[in-house]
Amino acid sequence: MFTGIVVGTGTVKNISKNTKNRSAVQMTVDLGKQAKGLKMGQSVALNGVCLTVTKLSKHLGRFEMIDETTKKTDLGNLKIGSIVNIERSLKAGDRLEGHFVLGHVDGVGIIKKILKKPKEVQVWFEVPKKLA
Repeated sequence: MFTGIVVGTGTVKNISKNTKNRSAVQMTVDLGKQAKGLKMGQSVALNGVCLTVTKLSKHLGRFEMIDETTKKTDLGNLKIGSIVNIERSLKAGDRLEGHFVLGHVDGVGIIKKILKKPKEVQVWFEVPKKLA
């Protein structure tokens, strides 16, 4: 579970097919200081999508994504050097700022309109009825 608050950004360092499961993609991200205290098996949201840490090496974290994840999110469009938003998972006792977010993809919406205003940008989406 997450709060929806982006705590930092990371840089994609490598993207490759999983050698054991060809339908999965492995992505290594330089998490910078957000790697501090992170452990294997923990959840991290990258660009709002909940992923599990499968390998850690200092400030680098590796994550695996199935084809559905790469097709239904912007993670499938990332390239080496791309910047991703990082959210660490919520722990019991953490201060709640923002709101509860699971980071699971339940459907795909369509951007219908973007309104740019002096101090904000409004984005209007069309979502499937089952999510409305």
